[in-house]
Amino acid sequence: MVKSEKFLAENDILIAPELAFGLSCIVSATGVSAGADGKKIIKAGTPLYASADVLTKRSTELSVTSSGGTCYGIARHDIDVTNLTKANATLLIFGFVNTDMLDATVVSALESVKATLTSIKFIKGDA
Repeated sequence: MVKSEKFLAENDILIAPELAFGLSCIVSATGVSAGADGKKIIKAGTPLYASADVLTKRSTELSVTSSGGTCYGIARHDIDVTNLTKANATLLIFGFVNTDMLDATVVSALESVKATLTSIKFIKGDA
């Protein structure tokens, strides 16, 4: 008998994960505020920005603040940067996002970049 464990993200924002595409990336903790519990969490669906093309310069750090950068995608999962200056994450660049699974602050942040994220479709999923 072989024991196996499955590790799944707590908050999956995708309607059809098999139809999504994401890239590994590095996300800076700069600009992330601590919540009431003292943790610094970048919520799934948060727009991620970079000053260089992360598709051709893969070591480029992404940030939650635009600071003159371009939005290249969104965070696929929650990212805990509480005790970090940067963290590994997944940048979602194609997929179908269930808007019912997004935090209200994320929905607000997405309003200004939705039009530029042409390969990500935001759908009310009736969760």
